[in-house]
Amino acid sequence: MLKRRSRGIPELEFDDRIAKVARRHSQDMVSKGFFEHINPNGEDPGARGRKMDYKCVKNYGTYYTEGLSENLMRTYLYDSELRHTGIAIGYDWRTPEEIAQITIDGWMNSPGHRRTLLTATYDREGIGVVISSDREVFVTQIFVRLAGAIPCGMRTAAFCRQCY
Repeated sequence: MLKRRSRGIPELEFDDRIAKVARRHSQDMVSKGFFEHINPNGEDPGARGRKMDYKCVKNYGTYYTEGLSENLMRTYLYDSELRHTGIAIGYDWRTPEEIAQITIDGWMNSPGHRRTLLTATYDREGIGVVISSDREVFVTQIFVRLAGAIPCGMRTAAFCRQCY
């Protein structure tokens, strides 16, 4: 990702397993009508990952935490809608590239989302995009650290083979 590279932060590697967790959350938001990091069942990103057998332990040098970090975005497939007598008769459709740019710009203009995007300890991401019947685009981006996070003799432990 250019935003990370231009700041000397390594780019994120795409991870299909994390993307499945992200897609499922985007689908859940569409089908259950919410837009939150915690779903109606009370599950945060880490709990949703564990439910799909994705466990992640993060090393911050002096301590470890378990879980996943997440950015969310909701936008539309179109920029504007043409209406006649209250009925939509046309749309000014956005390209996939425009939707991606709107999403990145939204995250970069939000201090919390920007901090997550630019956290150097993350090295993998998964993105899940789902479009609602109302033409809303729900984007979930999940971050993890995988490479070299546990600098100890615990690499053979079961959780170390999943995600560190």
